[in-house]
Amino acid sequence: YQEQFRLHPAVMSAGLSLRREAPPPRSVRLAKLDQIAVPNGWLPASPAEFFNPETLYEKIDGKADLYLASGFQGLESRRFQGTEDAGRWFELFLYDMKSPRNAYAVFSAQQRAGAVPLDFTEYGYRADNALFFCQGPYYVELVGSSDEAALLEAMRTWAREFALETETPAPELAELSAFPLENKATPWPRLQVQNGLGCEAMRNIFLAEYRVEGRDVTVFVTRQDSEAEAVKALAAYDSFLKEEGAVEEPGFAVLP
Repeated sequence: YQEQFRLHPAVMSAGLSLRREAPPPRSVRLAKLDQIAVPNGWLPASPAEFFNPETLYEKIDGKADLYLASGFQGLESRRFQGTEDAGRWFELFLYDMKSPRNAYAVFSAQQRAGAVPLDFTEYGYRADNALFFCQGPYYVELVGSSDEAALLEAMRTWAREFALETETPAPELAELSAFPLENKATPWPRLQVQNGLGCEAMRNIFLAEYRVEGRDVTVFVTRQDSEAEAVKALAAYDSFLKEEGAVEEPGFAVLP
């Protein structure tokens, strides 16, 4: 254990250093995290970690593309542990997504089954041992070591304080009013910023799943800048479907 900290004389003479590079500068938004009080009975277990678009994959390998496609700016993460039991901990992930709409995009894409809505924010829920919500340009995750009530309450306390301290505008999501409330299979429609439904021409697509008469139905809405742009998007999607082998059923037609 001690030997690993003793540099070989050849290394010392070469003027090399084993110290890690300093983390990238914080954005103005991420710096606000230090203003949020740590819940009673908890303390930071590690220094904060910072990730930018080039290094995000180091923290969430496999999911980075979703965030990058939705306007990701930076991530700050940190772990907290119980003062009386270091084995009890929760980790915080604060994603700066640049705009409320982008934050909603990743929040809606990450929805988990069994969501229990949070009472202090419009877009947030608890699932198992974790909390998820978006607040202004931030998407936030808190993941605990277990689902015990005291741990979940500590995470909820931090999340509620962050929501109160972060005075930011709500996302402009007028498209959500187009979705019927009955028979919805998920609480929040998903927003796909790019390549909606797998079609490159479709952008800013809101999708919701429904269960109707025993069948799964997907409904989507995309708002365009003009009627002409809407017709153009519809034609592009129609062509995309046919290229993928779709065939129109009798009695149905694509209408502008």
